[in-house]
Amino acid sequence: MSKKIELARKLHALAQRGVGGEKANAEQLLAKLLTDTGLTLEDIERTDRELVFLKSTKAQQWLMVQCVYLVLGSKANPCGVINKRYWVCVEATNAEHLEILAAFDVYWNLYLEELEVFKLAFLSRNRVWSQDDDSSSSNKKPMTPERERMLRKAAIMASSIDKVTHHKRLK
Repeated sequence: MSKKIELARKLHALAQRGVGGEKANAEQLLAKLLTDTGLTLEDIERTDRELVFLKSTKAQQWLMVQCVYLVLGSKANPCGVINKRYWVCVEATNAEHLEILAAFDVYWNLYLEELEVFKLAFLSRNRVWSQDDDSSSSNKKPMTPERERMLRKAAIMASSIDKVTHHKRLK
């Protein structure tokens, strides 16, 4: 996102100082870039930092903090729980704020997808499922390319998970 912000700033400068077709092209490209990214002229013109509060759940807070560091690097100084709610607060520009939220959205959705693969691998490795699940064809999901890819990843992941049975643990 920061590369797009820099590009938007350059196009904005060219649209202000350019002449003729150069100016017109810069204005068109800037308008398209702003539409595609959801940025505004205020976002690219402002470079002052303000305190930003990023809402998260307890389960999401660790990833939100990592996204803050991803965007802001070592200059980030995030704080955690505020008033018993899971907020991450940090000083950032509007553009950095948007970039943190965009990164979080992408990585959180990917995390949830990978968590589903892990659950399937864990259950498969330890054979934790109902005996009826194997024989009931009505419960089976249709095999799509995405489902097949997920099952392959789960099979590979399952081989590296420790196998245990609850019977051994009871002794």
